[in-house]
Order: sequence, then C-alpha cells, then structure tokens
Amino acid sequence: LPAGRWYDLWEGACYTGGGWIDVAAPLSRIPVFVRGGAALPVRLGATAALGDDVGNDVDHDDGLQLWVYPSGQSNTTLLDTCGASVMIQIAEETERSVIVTLPPLDFALTLRLPDGTTRQVKASQAEQQIHFDE
Repeated sequence: LPAGRWYDLWEGACYTGGGWIDVAAPLSRIPVFVRGGAALPVRLGATAALGDDVGNDVDHDDGLQLWVYPSGQSNTTLLDTCGASVMIQIAEETERSVIVTLPPLDFALTLRLPDGTTRQVKASQAEQQIHFDE
C-alpha cells in the first residue's frame, strides 16, 4: 500500500501503508482499499448490501450513504449530478471521536464509519456537524 492510512472497504480494518500487506483475495470479493480522509458516496438497495440492484435512476436519493474514512483533519469535495461541488470536512479528534461537517443539504443521507457506526442526517438549510463519539 502507498504511505498513509488505508481501510479495507469490506471489513473496515485499518492498515498503515508504506509497505506490502497480505490479504485474502477470493474471486467473490476482490481487495478494495480506501485512503484515510476520504468520503465515499454509496447508494445501496433494499438490503443495504454492496452489489444490490439500485436501478439506473439518478434523480432520487433513496439509500444514499456517505462512508467516511477518518485520518486526522481532511476535506473531501464531491460533485452532485448537476456538477455542483459539496465540501465535506472530516476531523478525527481522537481514535474514538470523529466530527463530520456537512454543508446545507436538500436530501437526507446516512453517514457511516468503517466500524459500521452510522448516523442519520436530515435535509437542512444550514451547515451540520455530526459527532461520532464512543
């Protein structure tokens, strides 16, 4: 893995990059890693599992999740379907405390950390700070 913090997409395990790692690689589940500091938008189907059928409609937000991978302080810019940018700020205060700052949103979504912890976020005309504390 390149230098930095990396997360296994499937299991949420955290790895320190800068060297080689050994991981299982069955044909049914290829290894996928997400760099720490990233926010990955995922639209899930009825069972909330990766690979579910979600159709081809891009005009609705059902099942929308933002998977957040903390690593210190980071900013991630996402583009919506109209090309407008959305800035997401991720602040890892401690190993067990993460704050995600979202801009005003006109849709609801679910935030998810690598350990599977989630927070529901409602549509809001104001910036929102979502706290994950253990």
